[in-house]
Amino acid sequence: MNRRDALRTVSLGGAAAALLAAGATPASAQRRRNLYRQANHLLDLLIEAINKHDVSILDQVYATDGYVNHQTLVQMGGNKANTMGREQAKNYFAARFKAFPDVTLETDIRTGYGDLIAANLIWRGTHQGEYLGIPATGKKVAWNSTDILRVRGKYFAEHWGAVDFYGLVKQLKG
Repeated sequence: MNRRDALRTVSLGGAAAALLAAGATPASAQRRRNLYRQANHLLDLLIEAINKHDVSILDQVYATDGYVNHQTLVQMGGNKANTMGREQAKNYFAARFKAFPDVTLETDIRTGYGDLIAANLIWRGTHQGEYLGIPATGKKVAWNSTDILRVRGKYFAEHWGAVDFYGLVKQLKG
């Protein structure tokens, strides 16, 4: 069994065990299924927005305001969390499109519980503009991020992420 299959098995098994341990009632189990469906739908829309390079699709993904991003890269002024709105999320991805005009996104692992969804995201693109202070190199690169997103209502309202910037910078400078 390779690493990804092992992670998928552990993640899905852990989610199933957590559901059983929580003593889920039919109503609570149905609510969790509905939240997971919504989270999957939002994640699919996010992937579509990235692959089409269409930030307008993000209007269907992120809360208008009150969206909290806990990822260090986008935090400002040393705040523990960065409260952003949909427009800031759109600007964040638009900047990535400038650096990687052919960027694509896919996911190979996703799991969820309650109002949270976790996914391994795989980014690919050609470095055509400055990114992380590194001038364009013309190199084709691939990097991963592991992201956890919270659903509130119809939108993503909160995000935690870990990006393999070390691997990305190594590819860009190597």
